[in-house]
Amino acid sequence: MSWARGLVLLACTLGACDGCHSRPQSPDLGAAGAAREPEANAPTEPTSPAGRAAAHARAVPEARDRASRRATLLADGRRHGEAGRHADALRSLEDALREVEGPDAALHCEAGFQAIQLGQWPLARRHLLAGLEVAVQPRRRAACLYNLALVEEAVDERAAAITALRQSLALRPNGAVERKLRALEAEATSSESEPPATVEEEPDAHPTLQALCAPPCQVTSVELPPLPEPWPELAFVTRPGADWPAILTTWLAANDGDGWRDVAPVAETDDRDVYGALEASEEIAGARFEDGTLVLSIAGAFDEPPGEADHYFECERRHPADEEARMGCFEAATAGVPPPESWAYALVFELSEGRPTLVERRAESETQAGE
Repeated sequence: MSWARGLVLLACTLGACDGCHSRPQSPDLGAAGAAREPEANAPTEPTSPAGRAAAHARAVPEARDRASRRATLLADGRRHGEAGRHADALRSLEDALREVEGPDAALHCEAGFQAIQLGQWPLARRHLLAGLEVAVQPRRRAACLYNLALVEEAVDERAAAITALRQSLALRPNGAVERKLRALEAEATSSESEPPATVEEEPDAHPTLQALCAPPCQVTSVELPPLPEPWPELAFVTRPGADWPAILTTWLAANDGDGWRDVAPVAETDDRDVYGALEASEEIAGARFEDGTLVLSIAGAFDEPPGEADHYFECERRHPADEEARMGCFEAATAGVPPPESWAYALVFELSEGRPTLVERRAESETQAGE
């Protein structure tokens, strides 16, 4: 067996493509991110299969057609991939990307996986990095990072592979990934080839919070407990993406004495509305201090369960001109479907030289997240 083929088989063994059609595990936490206040008289977010299907049916025809083509091409890509037709799978996934405005976590991460099967390392890296820009759900992001580690190892970028594996493990503990990381770390130690850790450039300080968070950035309201000494003043700000404004990132910010600075991103919301794309949103569900550390509870959820839109598109194909028959078909197909998958985790910050520093990301129960 060739070395590259061994990497491919290991990726398959670990289920490195998961997160795209997993079974929902827990109740829907809602699609509203912590970043935005609801507009007055805004329509209620659909919370049932029928509600989401009705919202899709109200979209402009072009958007409906593009969502349907994306779903069909994604299904084709997965079918080709399962049959070992990786070139066909990659082609279908890249065709599906043409139906989407902006990066698509599922399509890019799965296209990167198929490119790995073909040994197309630069193409795989491009897709995986694009997917990681918007991959919010922890399991999907962890799988995408693991695949990126395989690519970096294949092109002899061991330090980058180690970094990706560590990030993957922080999101999803996995014994095989842990063993892979230890093996690479041992190789790096024996060859003394791993470069020293790079020091990140310090973000600029701003005299006021308003200067740090100028429009379209918005200060986000999060209830904080009293700050113990010597913690600095804290705030949360939410910014739209520079390239894709519908992708919103919430940051923890701190006034460390020299001015206001960004500390770390803490939650992300994909505010696009493509039926079947499983856009994810996260919110800051709570904040507390434990033994001098700041703990932020983060709750996230997809806006729909996997497969729901596929049922709708199939019923639409069967009953293109009969709305009553179409919705009857859809309601029968989605009866008993679990709610959208949700997740919860905690971010732990401690003070380092007077400034908050992210030191740990850990799993957290939904009860804790909602307290």
